[in-house]
Parts: sequence; C-alpha cells; structure tokens
Amino acid sequence: FKQKTAYEIMPSLVGSEMCIRDRSHIVLLDSTKLPVGDAAFRKLEEALILTTRVPLPHTYPGRGAIRLGTAAVTRLGMPEEAMPRIATLIRRVVTGEPPRDVAADVTDLARSYATVQYCF
Repeated sequence: FKQKTAYEIMPSLVGSEMCIRDRSHIVLLDSTKLPVGDAAFRKLEEALILTTRVPLPHTYPGRGAIRLGTAAVTRLGMPEEAMPRIATLIRRVVTGEPPRDVAADVTDLARSYATVQYCF
C-alpha cells in the first residue's frame, strides 16, 4: 500500500492522514485516527453506508480500518461525479454528525441509482 493523505484522495473526505489506498478502487480509513474512533464502522452502518472492517499493519489482528470500495456503487451506475457526494456523506458521519441525520441523504442518493448495471 502507498499511504496518502485523505486530501490527496478526495479533498472533501476527512482531511489529514486518515486514509490509505492501493492502486485499485479501494480506500481504507484508519479508524484509530478518526474523531469517532472505532465506532465509525457502526455509525456508518447506522447511516446506511455499508463498509467492511479490515486489519492494518499497526492494528493487526484487530480490524482497525474501514474498507471503502467503489464496486457496489458503480454497479448501480453511479458516475465518478457522484463520488464527492459519497465522500461528503462519509465525512459527515466519521466527524461526528448523528448517523440518523445522514441516513436520509444516503437514501436520497441511493434512490437515484436503483438499477443494477453490468459491464459485459
């Protein structure tokens, strides 16, 4: 993995060195550096943003990172232009906004892309 700052990945995400990504479509948020800490995974889930938890070298065997992938949203036809909006929704949750306040906006975005797309 090549560590990058969140600003280099997406200026609207969270700021500072909280993100790691590889050369693919995967972004890892180091939950130990987030304002809401390890509660970030559950808070994102409460906001209807589905993620997975994975270990990082400095948290192993604990799962101290939140894995964010683009496969699910691109399969629904979300274009690259929708990614800043998704990043903003994630930022709102991991910086402490109540998940129930964000969930309505997540639902509005998801309703705009309800048809599964295939690339073959």
